[in-house]
Amino acid sequence: MTTGKKANQRGYHSFTEFPYNNSGAGPGHGTLFIRRYGVKPNIGSIQFPAFITNFQETFNSAWERETVFGRSDPMQFYGGTQRVINLQFKLVAGSVEIARQQLNLLDTFMKYLYPNYQNNAYSAAPLIGVKYENLIKEGENFLVGTVGTFSFTPNFEEGVFSPRSFPQSQLASALAPPPYPSADALEIYPKIIDLSFDFYPLHRQTLGWRGSKFLGEDFHPIEMTDAELNNVVAAAELQFNKNLEAKKAELDINSDELELKNIDAELAKEIEKQKKDEAPGKPKSNMVDNVSLALQAGITETQSEIDALKAKTLEKGQSSPDDIKQMKQLEKTLLMKKKALAGL
Repeated sequence: MTTGKKANQRGYHSFTEFPYNNSGAGPGHGTLFIRRYGVKPNIGSIQFPAFITNFQETFNSAWERETVFGRSDPMQFYGGTQRVINLQFKLVAGSVEIARQQLNLLDTFMKYLYPNYQNNAYSAAPLIGVKYENLIKEGENFLVGTVGTFSFTPNFEEGVFSPRSFPQSQLASALAPPPYPSADALEIYPKIIDLSFDFYPLHRQTLGWRGSKFLGEDFHPIEMTDAELNNVVAAAELQFNKNLEAKKAELDINSDELELKNIDAELAKEIEKQKKDEAPGKPKSNMVDNVSLALQAGITETQSEIDALKAKTLEKGQSSPDDIKQMKQLEKTLLMKKKALAGL
């Protein structure tokens, strides 16, 4: 399996921490649903774990303007308003199996763009349904329309998976379902693919105004009901409180570390003072020496535990709430031992 250096340096490996299933979990990550209409029996929909890089929605109003003799302004005749959505996204594969599955999905999407034929004659245009979170939908249904330009660009700079990079014995476990390509096959599976398409909606509802009421209640998906808005606010407040608690714990640890540094400085001064004040040849108290040695050993042991936990956290790349809690307890234990040693 190839592991492009640029992919590691740019941090794309972190994308693989999120599940490649229908849950759509993860920051910047959601599930893009595509379906084809007019095919019987119904062939269902395909789903992409898409990382959206650009979303643009435009409304083009068509007007026919005619200049009339004697009028400063031309007469204007309304011709309609067309909504156009441009979507750009990435597909990121953390394994050869995922990369292969994504290419199969893209192959299906490309086939959706071709028309229907019956008895060797054209019979129906390719109508596409798109649904993406709360940004692209019509009510709770797919937004129906047509696809204009579709762009498929494998990012070869970030590397590819290739069967020739795998021992033959590993191909069966890495690729599913069979048949499996041989190690000499020229098949490659890009790790990252950049995609984009223009979508022209065909709304099922009449759009416009009747008095003070807009026809088409489910026209724009960004508009939320009171219940949906309350859910979003509650989720945001919950996340804010979690971040606040984590920040408080971090500040507590920083405060303990600062106090430890102050105690270290005071302890160093006290030891230096005792060295100067100590009379030559004067015997030391055995009990004090034993307690001091025990405290020093305990300090060394606790410090080793702290260093090990820091190394573990650095390896994971982030601190869990349990790690923060354990670090805080170790810091406090170390603080108590140093205070006791300073008091001898």
